[in-house]
Amino acid sequence: MARDLGVSATKKAPWERKELGDWLNHRIPEFDLILFWKLDRFIRRISDLHEVIKWCEKFGKNLISLNDTLGLSSPMAQAMVTFIAAVAEIEAANTKTRVSSHWEYTKQQDQWRIGKPSFGYKTARVGGKLRLVQYPKQARAVRYMYQAAMRGVPANRIAKVLDRAKVPTYSDRKWNNQQVLRILRNPAVRGIRTEGGTKAATYKSTPVLDKQGQEIRVTDEPILTDKEFESVQAALATRSKNKRHHEKDRRPTRFLGVMKHECGRNVNETNNYKTLSTGEVKEYRYLRCPDCRKPGFVTPDPEHVYSSLAQAVFEALGDYEVIRREYARGDENRRERKRLEESIAYYMSGLEPGGRFDKAGFERRQRTR
Repeated sequence: MARDLGVSATKKAPWERKELGDWLNHRIPEFDLILFWKLDRFIRRISDLHEVIKWCEKFGKNLISLNDTLGLSSPMAQAMVTFIAAVAEIEAANTKTRVSSHWEYTKQQDQWRIGKPSFGYKTARVGGKLRLVQYPKQARAVRYMYQAAMRGVPANRIAKVLDRAKVPTYSDRKWNNQQVLRILRNPAVRGIRTEGGTKAATYKSTPVLDKQGQEIRVTDEPILTDKEFESVQAALATRSKNKRHHEKDRRPTRFLGVMKHECGRNVNETNNYKTLSTGEVKEYRYLRCPDCRKPGFVTPDPEHVYSSLAQAVFEALGDYEVIRREYARGDENRRERKRLEESIAYYMSGLEPGGRFDKAGFERRQRTR
């Protein structure tokens, strides 16, 4: 049985789904038919349906629906299946249009109708309207982020403090510097409606404007005022500008295929930088397995490892005779090179204006003959 919860049949073909795709791609001999509750739960694009029909004919499979009369035994039956899939695709397109239209209308309102509030807020009835109010514990956490950022505290240190204070995140995971920065850079912390902020848009939210071009306020209790938000953006930008950026230098080891971790992967050589108390930035190089996370395999001082390995190879193979083949360049190669250089010079001079291979000069010589 395959169950792909939260996966849209409009966006992903059957082969692209996690559980169903495993059956269709890797476990073909283990079943004879595909049974589903309803066709529009299985496929919502005609192009995907045609591919499934071809796949079923190729591997001798059949499609069965608990709530639709389907069959692939004849062209007429396949045409009926295609018609049902076309209706499902039209229904999906209409649903998408309705949802988009509803969102376009809703985001212009000053009350909260749809979506999850940003960190620090929750929904509540205010004057008969569903508005945003501060979520006390989260709002205090946002205020702490703001005050710490204004003092120049790094985002990763702020995240550690929030973890020690057991402040929950939206995902119930540990805090990290990116979560802190996204909250502080999100205009929604000012109590206005925003859109975007998804992974495809690099988590950058933008304010929603009404028909007059004004920002839409969805709360009377903003966690940060407009002035505070602008000041923290300037502080974050200054810190980002002054931060030392060092490029990671990750490359294979000198003994690729020889130096392997116990998991079977090749060991990589990479680097890290540390700022000393004197202000000097020192580079550290080390070897590590790219797949094994902390506290995974890490070995400092790659040069010592390289020299020890090379010494072990020399001790094991040092007494073997080494034969090297070298080719001497003869006079015939120099003569051929000289001939080619003279030929190239001859043709290049003839291609110049007025030369023997110039088109106009060639035509004049043809007429004089």
